[in-house]
Amino acid sequence: MIELMVAITIVAILATIGMVLYSQIQKTARDSKRVGELNEIKKAAITYQTSRGSFPERLSDIATYFERGAAPTDPKGTAYSYTVCSTDSTRFAVCAELEDCGTRCHSLSASDGCSLGAAQEGQKYYCVGN
Repeated sequence: MIELMVAITIVAILATIGMVLYSQIQKTARDSKRVGELNEIKKAAITYQTSRGSFPERLSDIATYFERGAAPTDPKGTAYSYTVCSTDSTRFAVCAELEDCGTRCHSLSASDGCSLGAAQEGQKYYCVGN
């Protein structure tokens, strides 16, 4: 009987460790997808700018540059934050809030010239732009 209880306890401990590791792996996978998609959006925005002379006003403006016919969305279903940073459309940024920033993120501030709507100062975001 004691052996059975020890075996059940060991299985429970291993299951708990496995669930924690699986959760972390899922977060890392979603963050990797976000970073990759932001780079896809950056390439599409630069291609748009090359052909039209300015960066798109909205992500929907570059929908045709993507295989699916729509700009990528965050793995959890929300849209990425996109903005044209200057009035003459010479700079842009697209950002996503990562679940586990590590050293990849930075805090947005009003002094960077970009106002990202959903992004709030002090939150951790990974951004790409020109």
